[in-house]
Amino acid sequence: MIKELTPNDLKTIYSNIDSVLLSERRMPQQVFKDVLFTLVFDLEDFMKHGLEDIIGLSKLDQAKKLIWLPNIGVPANIQMVELNLNEKVTGFSRYLKELWEEGTLFFLLDYGCLFNDQKKWIIHFSIELEIVVLGVFEENKNVNSIIKATPYTKERFLEEYGNFPEDYLNLSYKAAEKEARIMNEAVVYPMIKNYFD
Repeated sequence: MIKELTPNDLKTIYSNIDSVLLSERRMPQQVFKDVLFTLVFDLEDFMKHGLEDIIGLSKLDQAKKLIWLPNIGVPANIQMVELNLNEKVTGFSRYLKELWEEGTLFFLLDYGCLFNDQKKWIIHFSIELEIVVLGVFEENKNVNSIIKATPYTKERFLEEYGNFPEDYLNLSYKAAEKEARIMNEAVVYPMIKNYFD
């Protein structure tokens, strides 16, 4: 399940998906190329519900393996997860807990990506923003029906992530307004433009 990688190995694997993913970019930048549509999820909700669903979706895609890579910029020898979908995959939640305890899961969630060998979709993670973005590249009616995690709507995302002056109680209103504008322009509005519009 776990494979050791050197940075060169990682670059080679990322080159296999460079037609659909801009591996050097991080959210809120647009990380996908020529995407049909995107779905944005809360990271915790997705981890609770979505990964078992992704295994099921991959099997429907008739994929043979599921690959989870850390971010291309990880400097040292690191680990990736590769699941052979022809074998029975059980206890995945327990396995994720073990990965978290040993520190591997952090690197996979810190701007890493998950995809299968069919490459009809790619999932990109951000611990910093606490979100997951699923980019779909080929018509796939199963995506919305199989994933139990609820995607954000544009309105709900703005409501939960938007910064407003009242969020900065220790600042004067003018300073709080400026701080809120800076945060919104750096993260919230680019996310909306890149993944909801």
